Amino acid sequence: YSGVINAWAKAMCVDEAQACLRQMGEVGVAPNSVSYCSVIHACARASRAEDAFEWFGKMERAGIDGNLVAYNSLIDALARAGRYDEAAAMLGRMRAVGLRPDRVSFGSV
Repeated sequence: YSGVINAWAKAMCVDEAQACLRQMGEVGVAPNSVSYCSVIHACARASRAEDAFEWFGKMERAGIDGNLVAYNSLIDALARAGRYDEAAAMLGRMRAVGLRPDRVSFGSV
């Protein structure tokens, strides 16, 4: 599933990627961080910040900690939405959970 989700995400077929991730749960296959991060990143690239945050929340509720890819995608989503203060604040949230922002993190803000 992760490979298919990633392919849909890279092709900017966000709805299809989201549907595939939903289907995983419906058939009893637990999504992993790659599955979630692919969808979060696709949502960010499609300027769908709210969707990106929704999936991030689902990922956390599933017991999967946010990683650098997930946080950078959220920062990108916020920046694309013109929500620069929130994007900058996300850098602090990253540090609070023990992640070190990188060039991508700062470049997105």
